[in-house]
Amino acid sequence: MMIRIESSIEGKQFTLGGLKEVLEPMGFTVGGNWEYDHAYFDFKIDDEHGDQQYLRSRLKHLTGIWRRTAYAC
Repeated sequence: MMIRIESSIEGKQFTLGGLKEVLEPMGFTVGGNWEYDHAYFDFKIDDEHGDQQYLRSRLKHLTGIWRRTAYAC
């Protein structure tokens, strides 16, 4: 189940390279299902109790710039 989380980063614009440079060292990975118009960065939060929890940040492609919106699942 996906739960939307409001965030101050919503609606901001970044380059993909800039996002990877910041997010990957923090433990985010590029999620599967890259498409021409969107993609995801995923961060594994917890799986201590047998369930897996992730923070998913959705990226929307805007003519060479990506827009980022935060989601959790």
